[in-house]
Amino acid sequence: MLPLVALAVFISWFLYFRKKSDPVLPRYVKWILGGVRIISLTIIGLLAISPWIRTSQTITEKPVFLVFRDNSHSMQPLTDTAATVAHRNEILADITDQLGSDYVVREYLFGEETRPGSQWNYLDELTNPEELFEYVRGLEQVETIGGLLIATDGVVTRGKDFPDASRQVTKPVYILGTGDSTLHPDIRIDEVIANEWVRKNSLFQVRVYFHVDRGMEQGVTIRLHERNRLIESKPVPQPSQSQGYIDFEILAPEQGTMLLEASVIAGLTDKNTDNNEKSFQVKVIGKDARVLAVYSAPHPDINALGQALSGSPQIRFEKLPVSDFTVIPAECDLIILHNLPSLKDPLKNLLVEASTRQIPVLFIIGGQTYPLALNVLDGTVQISGHRREPEAVSGVISGLFSAFILPERLTEHVEAWPPLEVTFESFSGSSAREVLLTQKIRSIELNEPLIYLSKSPGGKLGIIAGEGIWRWRLHDYLEFGDHIVFDDLFSGLIQYLLNDEDGNRFTIDVQEGLTGFSPIRVNARLRNPSLELVNDPDVTLTVTDSAGQKSEYKMGRVGKFYELMLTGFPEGEYQYVAETELGIEKFRQQGSMLIQKKKVEQLAPVSDFSSLRLVSRLTGGRFFTESEGALLVEEISKMKPADIPVRTESKWYELINLQWILGILILLLSLEWFLRRWFGTR
Repeated sequence: MLPLVALAVFISWFLYFRKKSDPVLPRYVKWILGGVRIISLTIIGLLAISPWIRTSQTITEKPVFLVFRDNSHSMQPLTDTAATVAHRNEILADITDQLGSDYVVREYLFGEETRPGSQWNYLDELTNPEELFEYVRGLEQVETIGGLLIATDGVVTRGKDFPDASRQVTKPVYILGTGDSTLHPDIRIDEVIANEWVRKNSLFQVRVYFHVDRGMEQGVTIRLHERNRLIESKPVPQPSQSQGYIDFEILAPEQGTMLLEASVIAGLTDKNTDNNEKSFQVKVIGKDARVLAVYSAPHPDINALGQALSGSPQIRFEKLPVSDFTVIPAECDLIILHNLPSLKDPLKNLLVEASTRQIPVLFIIGGQTYPLALNVLDGTVQISGHRREPEAVSGVISGLFSAFILPERLTEHVEAWPPLEVTFESFSGSSAREVLLTQKIRSIELNEPLIYLSKSPGGKLGIIAGEGIWRWRLHDYLEFGDHIVFDDLFSGLIQYLLNDEDGNRFTIDVQEGLTGFSPIRVNARLRNPSLELVNDPDVTLTVTDSAGQKSEYKMGRVGKFYELMLTGFPEGEYQYVAETELGIEKFRQQGSMLIQKKKVEQLAPVSDFSSLRLVSRLTGGRFFTESEGALLVEEISKMKPADIPVRTESKWYELINLQWILGILILLLSLEWFLRRWFGTR
């Protein structure tokens, strides 16, 4: 810079001051022209080297205040009115106006996920506070957060609750508690238990579990419908009890799928009716079941089972000595093996075939049973500890059994039944098993099962650990005058084991318990004539809604199976047809799926204000209800940012890009030219 100025001064001196006397230009004019020339040359030199100029500016930023609105379905309970919603919006609008001068207010919606938004539509199916506060922590990485306001009812249906999820938040959290925290009388249907598959023309049970909160003053009725047809209606005997169940007995039709619904009628006392219904499906097997009982020697246990099933005309019960059991018939739905396999008759090939064809097997274990022969069942049955003499073992009902509905008076009968003769000490294997009875030797209860059921890749299995069940049936008649409990127990056990038509070479499985717009998983299996899984040919799935509109899909391949994920289906009843070809064979499976409108959040819509108050205390904020909206607005109006972020912003300019420099240069050169012309010089 200094050499540039020195050069400009030298040039100006050479032009105007080299001669001490100049009659043309007065002395003061020389000084003006010299100064103008120095400035002009300096500017021209600077433009020639084009230096960069930096400027600094101090900027004050407003902190950010976050407003979150719970957009889940529970935020719109039955008690809400248009005035309630308008008042809620007015509170948040006033808060936004009060904060606008000191904060940058940003509004968000949360429920299943958190996203920007300020308009409620209450369409989120879930409330996930954990995801909400993770979103807040992400914003803290890039923003200066001054505080948070959350408008919510506190109902949580996924992840941690509000207090646990908010523990890492460092800013004060203000809560606007919405909804009603009053615990009103409420009755809801918790669960419906019924066999997924039943045989045609058979009677099957449906058990409806209900739960009563805080008692009902009026009578309560539970109804069972098939589509729009009322099947049966039963009153709840004591609606003030906290929980209970009602049993229904239904006759299955010839074929098809029964779309059933259990509902509660509770009158005006029940404020929440969204949890008063539960829909389910029961699929009817339209063919008779063939049950083959194979024995090493005639035994009254076989006759007892046959008599128990005699009341089920849809089941064909056949007895067969092991000497005649050389091949499994083409039509066989269940095999009962008494005292088999044995050392004399290991039945290895037949057990492998039963596993391959997924034919369920019920084993009645006796002294002749050879445990090692059961290893062909993929290790799902492991029996050890052979006793020299059979042990007299009684049964105890397992409280965790849920495979099928047990007879009403079973506990009383099991306690009275004579013990079975159990030859082996230990029964283990698959962890995916349902234990019906555990063992009791005299007064000592053991963890070993006496009767249990399990599922394996080769189909369903049942184990009766000892011989002598015929005594149970005989004792029932002598002690209670009938065989009803025994027959119902073993009829239910056999019905559970009976093949659910998995013997078909092409099967389709659609998950149950579907709700509107939730993902739907569809699985398919295809077997060749050797019953090996294959998935070379394409499988087409056509879904038809109640209006007759069809949607066609091609299923994908996963391993040796087919799989398809469907999305975007609203509540309603749908029919589906799956089709494929293998060589010259054509396969077709059809069924139905019921998508419910059940909202998870409406199962417990009472506002949880206690958890929300705890969040405010933990974070240094405050809690207000909607009725205290004016106090919340007043409290928010007093808030001032504790720390106002200040940052310095620097900018760089290239001198040649400053247009006003060119204007000054033209002005100076024009002034010099004018003065020289005015005083008669060039």
